[in-house]
Amino acid sequence: IITKLALRGKDAPNVEEKKKLKAELKQLEETIAKEIKLQIKRDLNYKIAIAEVEKAGISTTGAAIENELEPLAKEFKDYREAANLWAVPKKDIKYDVRDETILRTRYVDGEGAEPELFYQSK
Repeated sequence: IITKLALRGKDAPNVEEKKKLKAELKQLEETIAKEIKLQIKRDLNYKIAIAEVEKAGISTTGAAIENELEPLAKEFKDYREAANLWAVPKKDIKYDVRDETILRTRYVDGEGAEPELFYQSK
């Protein structure tokens, strides 16, 4: 449709055809927009955990008080794991000592990165 509308000269569609093509193009664009919105609604349809915390471990004067965040964090962790919201990668770091040099290798889910220089004596 866009290619036909872009034609000029004797190849260009007449006024009646242009009106039909423009109406058809507008209808297609509206259909695409509706389908995109529906797909977004389907993809982003999830629950959001909300909690109200009145005591966060410190008062307005700076004194330590009861902390409601710690039990809430444990409760949310249990919920996150039960609902399988996201996976937490297993991370590990190993150090290799060679002469006067220490190399560090980071591992994520068993995959090791390139060893990096961590310490070297002068």
